Amino acid sequence: MPATSPSTNRTPRYQEGSIDRVSRAKGPDVWVYRWRELDDDGNRVQRKQVIGNLTQFPTVSDAKREVENLRALINGQHDRPGKMTVSELWGHFQVNELGEGAQVERSPTTVNRYM
Repeated sequence: MPATSPSTNRTPRYQEGSIDRVSRAKGPDVWVYRWRELDDDGNRVQRKQVIGNLTQFPTVSDAKREVENLRALINGQHDRPGKMTVSELWGHFQVNELGEGAQVERSPTTVNRYM
């Protein structure tokens, strides 16, 4: 079996992230949403985005509601390596199990029916 890098087999977890209240020198405190991502080299990178101030979102629940769309966007942009669709699986089966050089020999009628 060929060796693969750890990042190709790892399924990214759903990021909940965290919301923190951060004090500002001038103006009201703000809510900051923090999460982690993997960069192109596979290193973890801490990200953050200011959601709004306490005047806009007085409670942490209000800030969490505001973050829901951002969280969905962040989690939706990651490819899910290691996962296949049924179509991709079928193509893989046809090439590797039924095609020339298949590891398992199948009768010509089996190959004809599946192709």
